Amino acid sequence: MNKSFQIDEVEKYIKQKNFGDTITFEELQTLTKYNLKDKFENYKFKANVIRPVKNRLIHSGIVIRSIRNIGYYILKPNQVQSYTYRTYIVKPLKHFEKAATILIKSKTTELNEAELEKHNLTLNLDTELMEVTDKLLKNKKYSNLV
Repeated sequence: MNKSFQIDEVEKYIKQKNFGDTITFEELQTLTKYNLKDKFENYKFKANVIRPVKNRLIHSGIVIRSIRNIGYYILKPNQVQSYTYRTYIVKPLKHFEKAATILIKSKTTELNEAELEKHNLTLNLDTELMEVTDKLLKNKKYSNLV
């Protein structure tokens, strides 16, 4: 049972389910060579099979969300907006903030002039991205998305 076959099988299985259904690891076990009861094997399954399946499903209008130690939940159409907003719009702001902290706290005394210029430009870009994103999210037009 190769990786590509497993991906295809898991995708087909999920596509036959309904919005709001939960797919357990027990159900998925029959579609994979990985032992989903083993933590490391389960981790490999998620990385090698579920990640590509999730990406394929998105193109079919299906979004699945992980349920720790249980499996996956197929979001209902009315849940997709808030999930997307939180996960792919608001969450990246935290990454910008972390990038700023890393750049501000890093030891720049060891950098040559060109490296320091790149470092400062990166910090500047990150700061501008945070400001623009924050301004957009606070725009009255988008205020009801929270």
